[in-house]
Amino acid sequence: VRIVGREAAWRGFVVNILNPKAGVFFVAVLPQFVEPERGDPLRQSLALVAIYVLVATAAHGFIVAAAGALRPWLARRADQRRTLQRGFALMRAGVAVWLLVATSR
Repeated sequence: VRIVGREAAWRGFVVNILNPKAGVFFVAVLPQFVEPERGDPLRQSLALVAIYVLVATAAHGFIVAAAGALRPWLARRADQRRTLQRGFALMRAGVAVWLLVATSR
C-alpha cells in the first residue's frame, strides 16, 4: 500500500500524537528546566514545548527531504538498497554497543 501526500502527513501526525515516548519525555525531562522564580511555569513549559516542536519538525523535514532526494538512487538497483540497509543496521548496532558501554559505568 502506497501512502502519499496529505494522507501520509495525517498518518504521521496521528502516530506522533499517540506516541507515548513524547509524553514520557515531557513529564520526565521538561520540569527540570522550568524555574518558577523566573515566571509562570505554564508559559515556560509552553515555550519549551514550542522549541521542541520546531526542532523536531525541522529534523523530520530534513529526513523526509533527504529520503525523497535519495529515492531515485535507491529505486535503481536492489544491491544499493541492501547496502544502505546493512549500513543502517551497523549504525544501530553501534549505537546499541555505545549505550551498553556508556550505561555500564
